Amino acid sequence: MTQFGSSTKSDVEFDVGYTLNVAVGYAFNKYLAADFEFGFNGTEIDSVDGHFVNDDTFFYNAPFLANITFSYPIPRTIITPYIGAGAGGTVSVFDTDGFGDGNTAVFGDDSDVVFAWQAFAGVRFELNKEISLGVGYKYFVSDKTDFSYPPLFPGSGPDFHLGFDSVASHSVLFMFQMKF
Repeated sequence: MTQFGSSTKSDVEFDVGYTLNVAVGYAFNKYLAADFEFGFNGTEIDSVDGHFVNDDTFFYNAPFLANITFSYPIPRTIITPYIGAGAGGTVSVFDTDGFGDGNTAVFGDDSDVVFAWQAFAGVRFELNKEISLGVGYKYFVSDKTDFSYPPLFPGSGPDFHLGFDSVASHSVLFMFQMKF
């Protein structure tokens, strides 16, 4: 559920987006590791229920998360399944070339820093002792955001507020891991 303006709630449809993540961490042993992850994900807003119009409107997140990962290397194979979770924050950005409710239109971008968390799982294939490739799934959730746009003409009305109650994304991951 998403809230635009002062009291209207509308469902939002997003196009398929993208994500890119980089993590630096430490493996305590072959089963347990911790890392700090930085990333960027984004998508274009396809449509908003109600009387909203949008032109090139995007929603981005730049997460910064601390993760814990549990792995189980299958003996005498190159296969290592893993599962993990992380928590931290994200810089959420609403960027538009034109978004409005019929009475008010906004242009430009605004950002908000909010709590975020994620859960992930997958499998890695060890190519050698230092390098592995993998595939996985990630469920990422950012907390409630609030974006504020001043009126186009000063003094012509109140600020236009919009936000997302919460945004969740599902990602398929292709991974490259290097150990030092």
